Amino acid sequence: MSLNKFQFLLRHSKIYRIFILFYIVIISFSSISCSNSETENHVNNSNKPVISDISVVESYNLIKANSKNNNFVILDIRTPGEYNSGYIENAVNIDFYNTDFLTQLNELDKTKKYLIYCRSGNRSGKALAKMKELGFKEVYNMLGGIIKWNSNSYPLVK
Repeated sequence: MSLNKFQFLLRHSKIYRIFILFYIVIISFSSISCSNSETENHVNNSNKPVISDISVVESYNLIKANSKNNNFVILDIRTPGEYNSGYIENAVNIDFYNTDFLTQLNELDKTKKYLIYCRSGNRSGKALAKMKELGFKEVYNMLGGIIKWNSNSYPLVK
């Protein structure tokens, strides 16, 4: 049998059609899955807590995506002096070094979505663990802190 006859039979066979249909279905599902993960970036639709470190770029995008969300809070956990030198717009300052820091955290609404940051990411990393222990549902820690934010030339309120 020549190659042309084989190709003709292959193209017209049921197996070929099933293979093509299977291939299209697989490609469709993978593209739908990818598009959903991009559009639902940092959306918690489950009851499972989301406690996560995210990059400065992801933080910036999270802030933009939640600009009109009353249930989104930006927490700057640096000292008041650090805060006053420049902070992310709408950030609330709670001093990590204050003796009642944990009490202040515990008084926050645990059902809201939080983005936390400090100078370099060290204090906010510790605060992230504490917020998880306290039962917060959705908290994101900005890796690299305000230092990394500045290096990306993102805006600050001074």
